[in-house]
Amino acid sequence: MTPSRSRAGSLAGAIGLWFLLPGAWLLACLPASTGLAVGRRIGDLLWWLMPGRRRLTLDNLHRALGHERTAGALRRLGRRSFQHVGMNLVEGCRYFLRPTDVMISRVRVEGGDQLKTAAAEGRGVPILTAHYGNWSPGRTRWAALIAGAALVAVGGAMAAEPDVAGLVQPYQKGIGERAVGIVAAKAYVEPSRGSAEPTPQSAVSLVLLPYSAAFETELDAVKAGLRDSVDSYTRAVGGIEAARIDYERALVAVGAGDLVKNEATDARGLAEVTGLPAGDWILLAWREGGHQSKQHKVRDQDAKRYPDIPSSVTYSMVTYWRSRITVRNGETVEVSLSDRNVWMTAPRQEGGTPKPPRPATPKKRR
Repeated sequence: MTPSRSRAGSLAGAIGLWFLLPGAWLLACLPASTGLAVGRRIGDLLWWLMPGRRRLTLDNLHRALGHERTAGALRRLGRRSFQHVGMNLVEGCRYFLRPTDVMISRVRVEGGDQLKTAAAEGRGVPILTAHYGNWSPGRTRWAALIAGAALVAVGGAMAAEPDVAGLVQPYQKGIGERAVGIVAAKAYVEPSRGSAEPTPQSAVSLVLLPYSAAFETELDAVKAGLRDSVDSYTRAVGGIEAARIDYERALVAVGAGDLVKNEATDARGLAEVTGLPAGDWILLAWREGGHQSKQHKVRDQDAKRYPDIPSSVTYSMVTYWRSRITVRNGETVEVSLSDRNVWMTAPRQEGGTPKPPRPATPKKRR
């Protein structure tokens, strides 16, 4: 590159940064939760504007986690990584453009007394640090410019998705005002003959969680990738459980663990959840079937080459129901869980039995 072209590029970069400065200042002044929500939307925009980086991110994730995660789960991780880039951009604007005290106010120190005591007694104090990296290596100048352009485009126009703390506020307010309702669930199997009675289904687990579009999207992504591959099919149950547990932990982290409502149907197939704050909820229910074992033939040469290949697999089928429910003050919402409104069915693999290779037999000489 010639010196003149280098100077021209530097000048263009400087002009671009000055042009983006008002947008950066806007992000730096946003409330913390709103700024991070906007950062996530910037990350979503980068996810679609940078297909090359997106492919590289998914390739890196597949190399590192492809043996234990479904394609849908890897895609969600990749998109979250881009969202982290957007949130880091917002935090960077706050760090460079606002007083230092603003960033320090975001830091919460726990266990400081123990550190002071150890230091006063002259004992060593081990300090562990961690780096939150991204699977998307967007360190090029073009990535920075695109991020800046997204900053200006998204800054005030895009509605920010509320964080978990903001999401649960109406529900917690409903508890305080005693604006609560009831959800009554009935699980059963439809009769094979019209004159017969439905068969109650016991031991159907239910969880009711405050409605979250992000959580709903994660569940949809798992189901959408169910038939992508054998791995996706066998790991779908794990994907559903991971999404549910992550959301429950997020609720607990903001002091809303009481909004995680668990119940199970009794011998009559009935379950009732009381004290639900008025609002929209996601009901996720599941029932695990009996354990089954499937045998399949493994060729001798494959058994010798891959000694851990299973010749029998033990699994159970998990049936899921999912529904969005609106709870109103003083009312009871009835929910039917039958074999006709199943949302998803997938196997939970529990183990396999390797087939031992046969001992080598000496070849006969002619």
